[in-house]
Amino acid sequence: MKRLLIIILLFFVFYNDGWTKSTPPPADSVHVLLKNALHDKWFGEDKAHHFMASAFLTGFAYYTSKQELGMSQQKANVAAVGFSFSIGIGKEIYDGVSGKGHLSLQDLIADAAGVVLGVLILNVSSQ
Repeated sequence: MKRLLIIILLFFVFYNDGWTKSTPPPADSVHVLLKNALHDKWFGEDKAHHFMASAFLTGFAYYTSKQELGMSQQKANVAAVGFSFSIGIGKEIYDGVSGKGHLSLQDLIADAAGVVLGVLILNVSSQ
């Protein structure tokens, strides 16, 4: 199942139906996302901000869940991951709707990497 999702994602990232500069692409969300993905840098200051903010939010949510709310380690991990991903996805939706930015797959991947790092650090440090 994971392989199928990766193949579908790669298809949409590299799909090009012959758009030219004189013919704008359709204004649906998939085409806009793909166009922005092709022009978005994988490494840059913005991605570092997403990475670090997600790692910080994961740690913050874990601490709050475990220490302040008394959740078990497993439940605190789930709460931290859910909270951090929700903030990251919300930020990308806001960027796409507000016109102040654009929805970015690379930003979401940087968010996911930050969450993974945050969870790894928390689990290693709590043992």
